[in-house]
Amino acid sequence: MQWVGFGILGLTTILLQVRVGPLLEWHGMRPDWVLVLIVFYTLHTRGLGAVAGAWMLGLAMDLQSLERQGLVALSYTVAALLVVEVRGFVVPRSLSSQTIVTLFPAICVQAIWLIYRGVVHGGSTSGWLAMILSAAGAAVYTAAFAPLLHSALLAVSKLLGLRVRRSRR
Repeated sequence: MQWVGFGILGLTTILLQVRVGPLLEWHGMRPDWVLVLIVFYTLHTRGLGAVAGAWMLGLAMDLQSLERQGLVALSYTVAALLVVEVRGFVVPRSLSSQTIVTLFPAICVQAIWLIYRGVVHGGSTSGWLAMILSAAGAAVYTAAFAPLLHSALLAVSKLLGLRVRRSRR
């Protein structure tokens, strides 16, 4: 894994997430492009370098909040570990694989954040239902961006010094 390319792309994605993400908010749901980047790198690299990269990007995203230091880093690390477990069973260039492999970590990340919000802020039964629907919608919204972003990242993968995997092995 080329750390310089990953760092530049990661910081660019974080900036886009912070600046453009709110403009695409729909009923309180935003796509998580940083998670899509993490899934892409985890699918196309060997070893656990992408997991360490996910943790670092999570720490950088944690700087955006005064409330939850470490929560995003933990959730992105768990998401990367999930992708590590399934990457040998999927075809990384398939649009359906990209979408599904992004959807399940996105659900996991949203579940971790949902539990945090529920424990810290509490909520009534109707509040929980709204939070669950919002979390599920955000995960689907994130997964919908996966094929587009994966295609763009595949196009510049050589420029980033990333050798992408062509098959399951």
